Amino acid sequence: MVPATPAGLILTQATRTSVAFRWSSSSTDPAPTSYRIFNAGKAVATVSGATHSYLDAGLAPQTYYHFTVVAVAGDHKSAPSAALMGSTLSPPLTSHAQVQITLRKAPAGSTGPAVGVVSIVAWTFHPSCRLNDCRMRVKALLPGTFSASTPSASRRYFLFRVKLTGSTRGRYSGKVKRKFSSCGGTRVTDTITVRIAPKRGEITPGGEWLFWTGHVVVAAPYTSISGAYCPAQSWKFSLLGSK
Repeated sequence: MVPATPAGLILTQATRTSVAFRWSSSSTDPAPTSYRIFNAGKAVATVSGATHSYLDAGLAPQTYYHFTVVAVAGDHKSAPSAALMGSTLSPPLTSHAQVQITLRKAPAGSTGPAVGVVSIVAWTFHPSCRLNDCRMRVKALLPGTFSASTPSASRRYFLFRVKLTGSTRGRYSGKVKRKFSSCGGTRVTDTITVRIAPKRGEITPGGEWLFWTGHVVVAAPYTSISGAYCPAQSWKFSLLGSK
C-alpha cells in the first residue's frame, strides 16, 4: 500500500551553511519504513520512518534550496511533499565595498593627509563561513604617510591584508603587522588593528550588511635608529562602509 505523502514541511533553522526542517505524516495510513530527502530533485539523504526532521549542514552561504520529502514503504513510494524553498544566509560582506575613511588622529609632524581629511577607497572582502560563524580576508587601503614629493598618486595609499574574525555580538576584528610608518627614513613594522560592525537596522533579512562602521588604529613602537629615536605613536582612522 502506498504511504501517505509527507505534509507540513516547516523550516526550523537556517544558517549560512545549513538548513533544518521537519514534517508530519498521517496517523491512519501505514507507517513508512523510511523517508528520502531531495534538494532540487537530487536525493541527498534517507532517514528512518520514525524520523520527522532533517538537517543539511553541507550547504554554501547564499545558496538556494528546494527540499521535498518522499515516504517509502517497501516497494511503494508516496508522491513528493510540497516543497520547502528559500536560501541560506549571506556572509556579512562579499566582494567590493566602498569605504569612506577619515583620519581622526595623527602624530605631530606626521606626513600624509591632515586630520579630518576624507578619502573614498574600495576594500575587497573574501568570507569563509561555517554555520553562523564567518571569517573574512580583507584587502584594504589606507591613506599613507606620503610626503609632498611623492611622485605617484598610487603611492598615496597603503595596501595591506588582514583576517577578521566575528564575535557573538556581530562585530569583526583583526590585527596584522606591516610597515606603515618610518623613522629617520627607515620603515617601521607597525601593528594595524581593524574593527568593523554593522550600522543598526542596516542588515538584510539574509544577513548581509548594507552599511557598516568601524575604525583602524596603526600603532608604531618606540624605535631607535643610529643614535636617534622615534617615540611610540599612532594613527586612527574612522570607517564608513557600504555594499
